[in-house]
Amino acid sequence: MNLRKNSVLALFAASLVGVSPAAEDPAAYSHAIAPLLEAKCVGCHGAERQKGKLRMDSYAALIKGGSEGPSLVPGKVADSLLVTRICLPADNDEHMPPEDKTQLTAGEVQLIRMWVEKGGTEVLKVSQLGLSADLQATVAAIISTRKAPAASAAGAPAAPKVDPAVAAARKKVAEEVMKKINATGASLAPIAQDTPELRFTALNVSDSFGDQQLAELAPVADQIAWLDLARTKVTDNGLAMVAKMTGLTKLHLENTAIGDAGMAHLSGLKNLEYLNLYKTQVGDAGLEKLKSLGSLSKVYLWQSKATPAGAERLRSSIPKLVVNLGWEFEAAKVAAVTAPAAAPAPAPAAAPKPAPAPAPAPAPAAKPTPAPVPAPAPAPAAKPTPAPAPAPTPKPAAAPAPAPVPAPKPPVVAPAPAPAPAATDEYAGVRQRLTAAHQEAIGLVAKAKEIVGRSENEVRVASNELNMARHHVEATVKATAEANKKVAQLESAVAAIQKALDAVKPHASLADVQKTLTEDLAKAGKLVESAKANVAVARQVEQAAPAKAAQAEANQVAKQKALDEARKRAPHYEAVANAIKQTLDMIRP
Repeated sequence: MNLRKNSVLALFAASLVGVSPAAEDPAAYSHAIAPLLEAKCVGCHGAERQKGKLRMDSYAALIKGGSEGPSLVPGKVADSLLVTRICLPADNDEHMPPEDKTQLTAGEVQLIRMWVEKGGTEVLKVSQLGLSADLQATVAAIISTRKAPAASAAGAPAAPKVDPAVAAARKKVAEEVMKKINATGASLAPIAQDTPELRFTALNVSDSFGDQQLAELAPVADQIAWLDLARTKVTDNGLAMVAKMTGLTKLHLENTAIGDAGMAHLSGLKNLEYLNLYKTQVGDAGLEKLKSLGSLSKVYLWQSKATPAGAERLRSSIPKLVVNLGWEFEAAKVAAVTAPAAAPAPAPAAAPKPAPAPAPAPAPAAKPTPAPVPAPAPAPAAKPTPAPAPAPTPKPAAAPAPAPVPAPKPPVVAPAPAPAPAATDEYAGVRQRLTAAHQEAIGLVAKAKEIVGRSENEVRVASNELNMARHHVEATVKATAEANKKVAQLESAVAAIQKALDAVKPHASLADVQKTLTEDLAKAGKLVESAKANVAVARQVEQAAPAKAAQAEANQVAKQKALDEARKRAPHYEAVANAIKQTLDMIRP
């Protein structure tokens, strides 16, 4: 069954490269692995550029590895950095290729892993990998688009080589600038051992670091990849120097007075991947000037002048860009999504019709006028008494005033529901200050970890320099001893020649021998003088070597001390950040 399977794979591989089934099936490295690495790794690890002192443009280079160890240990996946780095999560700083570069597909990662696991040799055949159907398709895609491997690319123009003299001159300039900068308390160092790329931070001198100090980086501007200007006095005008750092990938400007005008100087940094504008004066107008930075993957804008709308415009213009507006903005977005919908307001009750006004009460009937009383008959004897005047007719009683019409009652309106009690604002100010402090603490944690990484690299460099200095001391001692030994040998030769010359002088017949010995004696004498001069030089070097070794040791001790301090700070800041977070959780409404 295995024989049949291998035969099928051999036929499949042969068909991919256009050869007859009888021909030898292709080697996995030259026809699949090497083209993959050429397409996605050699740009940073090839003849022109060797990040981490690593080349990946040949099988021998993979075996040799770089400053962090071998890229390929045949048959050992866990020991091969080539595999472990490509298998890390994409957000891990050690993941390869870098986040902004073209990534390997899952099939390509699995193909490389299987090649290493099956032996990882240069002659291992495609048919020997035991590929699944999906991986066979992956190999087919690679081979169909691959360039001819280096071995068959006869006549192809060679990659341009860096002039060693130019490289040496650049290295010397960089060393001089590093010495000058580091003497001020700032830090300028290589990102990794034996790489021209540099990282700079003004962390320890931020209060006095401004445009003038930034300008001193001009001789190495094109070599700076990471630049930390947080909390410095650098202005918008000063960023004109940053514009010259065309290889810049990380830029910290947090807690500075940088504003919109400064962003114009960053618009040409095509390799910039990380930009921190926390607590700056940069607004939406400044963000518009960053839209040309296609490599940009992370921007921090919390407590800047930028608005959410401006940040969204920037994010939508650059693929894969992540814009961080801070904890408050993220919390607001979450609240907007998770808050329950508001209940609709109740409809107002219909107003009741007013009651009809009551009819006025009828006026009471007037009382009848009383009949007049008749006068009595006159007495005969008496003078008739005049009849009394009739009583006046009483006026009818006035009709009572109609009862007042009662005013209609106002319509009864259903009372509006009482609003939900507002969340207490008792701790609003405290929360705001704690949130700012928490963000600050998180920034300090990140910076402390970055310093730890940089310090670890500086300790490694200093340790190597110390070992070299110690070896140099031993070498100079040996050189001095060898020079003294050479002088002694030459002096012995001079003495022997002189003795022979003295022996032949009395004999006239040996005049020719005497002449030859005299010439040899003169030559030997010159060699002795030269050897003694070499001894003097060797002694000078020997005497200077211990001082250089002591200086290297002091530097190594200082770097180790700085690393120990940095390692203490990082957990402290983490504890502070966690404590603040716990307090925020306790008082969150």
